[in-house]
Amino acid sequence: LKAIEHYEDMSVFAKQMLSTTKDTANAGYPNMYAAAEAIYDNSHTITMSNGAIIDGGMLVFEERMLNCAADVEGKINARTVLDTTTLNEIEYCLGQTESFLPRYAQVDEINAAYHELAKLLPKADITTTETQAVLTNADGGNSYTADVDLTYVAARLNRKISVYVVSDHKWTPTTESTYDFGYFTVNGATGTDGTTIYTKIGDYANGATAEINPVISVDETAAKKVPTGAQYSGNIKVVAFDSALITDGVDLSTLTPVAEVEIPVVFDSTNGSDPMVYEVQIPATVVVDWDDTSDIDVSYKVKATLGGNTLSVGVSGTDKLINDDTGTTYELAYSKANFGTETFTGDVAEGTKPANAPSIKITGWDSVPVGAYSTQLTYTVDVTSS
Repeated sequence: LKAIEHYEDMSVFAKQMLSTTKDTANAGYPNMYAAAEAIYDNSHTITMSNGAIIDGGMLVFEERMLNCAADVEGKINARTVLDTTTLNEIEYCLGQTESFLPRYAQVDEINAAYHELAKLLPKADITTTETQAVLTNADGGNSYTADVDLTYVAARLNRKISVYVVSDHKWTPTTESTYDFGYFTVNGATGTDGTTIYTKIGDYANGATAEINPVISVDETAAKKVPTGAQYSGNIKVVAFDSALITDGVDLSTLTPVAEVEIPVVFDSTNGSDPMVYEVQIPATVVVDWDDTSDIDVSYKVKATLGGNTLSVGVSGTDKLINDDTGTTYELAYSKANFGTETFTGDVAEGTKPANAPSIKITGWDSVPVGAYSTQLTYTVDVTSS
């Protein structure tokens, strides 16, 4: 079963030699063709004693036998009765083994051809001394350059590799934080919906050595809003593909990299906004006696720990009350005072009212029939980073 083991170790190029696209090997990879010839001829198809031709040859048939054995072992371990399909598969594999066994004499030839082929395939080594890329918002610093070294060798082939940074750019909180930090940027590309993005760094020719320095950054305004002490994690990979595989419309996620290195990304908020909590209590109902012309207090109450943030609370209304009865509509006017926006910062004690208390004053009682009148006031709360 050595051939199967080697097959699993083969690169995408070697596996292509075993596929039905033999002619493309000669056209696209002329230096590989001689080495691949033995693999192709001895592995591509095999004619069984009953005349059946199995596509993929020795490797495919070996895999079929291995799958059959695994199926039988699983059913035995599960104390499951072997069904007719399984018994027929066992009989088929055993019945064809006699005609198949002579092919095993050629395994060494296949292995030798594989190793010759492997010498021609692109090889790259991507390394980094970085254990992780750490970003902070200290002193406004919000970018990081990861130092990555590339060594690329493709013996006897005038080939290139293409190097990309791969990431979904998503920040995930690693400490308790409800702030959605969104996405980071790598070499100018920013995530938006969690989709993995491939950002090309460049192409490198045979024998190249280079420093690859992906630049990771975060939005400075968003970074300042992260509570101090909160941490977020992300991830990037630097991957290399054989450039010959990258054609128009190719899905890079389906390609096997020649080499890759993974770099964790960490954001540690050292001087962001302080932890923030706030509570604004508004009056559920304000009852006014008939013919009361005094200033009616409609204040709210605030309790907050705002750190470097600013809490703004505003009140607005329509200037009139409407009778609750159906039928003829009557409007009872009122005037407003201090209905603007007031701001709060720092620590605000429980029960704090605005310095300029908002109020209403109802006039024109004698101009409307006695009855029930009502209106609604709107309280608006907003928080901004200082």
